[in-house]
Amino acid sequence: MNPPDKPLLKPLSPQDWESLIEDFQQGGPRHHKWTAPDLLQSLIDQAFTSLLKKDFLLKLPLLLFLEEFSETFFTHETHLNRLLESLRAVIQSPLDGVTISYYLKEQFMVSTTSIFVTVNALEKFHARFIEGLVELLVLVINRPNHSMDRQTRAIACECLRELEKCWPCLLSNIGGHLWSLCQNERSHACQSYLLLFTSVVFNIVNTKLNVSILNTSVPLVPFNVPQWVLSGGDENGIGM
Repeated sequence: MNPPDKPLLKPLSPQDWESLIEDFQQGGPRHHKWTAPDLLQSLIDQAFTSLLKKDFLLKLPLLLFLEEFSETFFTHETHLNRLLESLRAVIQSPLDGVTISYYLKEQFMVSTTSIFVTVNALEKFHARFIEGLVELLVLVINRPNHSMDRQTRAIACECLRELEKCWPCLLSNIGGHLWSLCQNERSHACQSYLLLFTSVVFNIVNTKLNVSILNTSVPLVPFNVPQWVLSGGDENGIGM
């Protein structure tokens, strides 16, 4: 009987991650020694495992590392799926003030959004991944006037606005719900809600999209990418 295959990488300690991140940032041979496909797969598996460990203290640097080298790491649907599942786990985790904080949740949302935009997720991968990300962000903002997480909700609005900027009219079907949230929000986060809503309105008007800005007949979740976004504006609804 053949011995079992050895893992490509031993479990990486925080010190190992610091050294690896430095190798990537240095470029050249130090970077390329990590870029074999099987090795990259092992790295990303360990990265997501580490991000969800309570005792792992380099969550923020590791998130920023994955964001910086997103085009290297996120080349397959399974990678985006792991990213979304990790984001979901962090968003849904209760705060403990140490391993799970509002700041970690906020940075996780920002980094995930940045990765999706950088890798052009809607064009290169199935729409369900963008739909999953929008749903997670919408669930965060859909609790107006909850004072404790107002900054986190504002960040989620900014992430949604970035997605709407990248793919105009992505959120056009939920404009009415966004307007209702704007009306109900009384904290400083209201500014982010309003900026998100006005971005959606601008894109609807700018593309001459034939939808009602205040329509709420389409549910907030589950979210579906509008057909006219998937078709690049060639379907009924966008006038040129």
